[in-house]
Amino acid sequence: MKWPSNPHNAFDLEIIYTPEQGHCWVLTLCEIIQLRNLLEGTWAMLELNSIIQERIYAVFV
Repeated sequence: MKWPSNPHNAFDLEIIYTPEQGHCWVLTLCEIIQLRNLLEGTWAMLELNSIIQERIYAVFV
């Protein structure tokens, strides 16, 4: 892991621990925003997949 070279940026780190999986992440502010965007896109794709499945099922029933 690479620590920030500027000590003023040290507060831009967030530690995320998931006890269910036993993982620990140290993320910068930019990485947290990227993770949020990734998760938002993932939820949108899951919702779209559900809509498509419902439409396909409705056609064949």
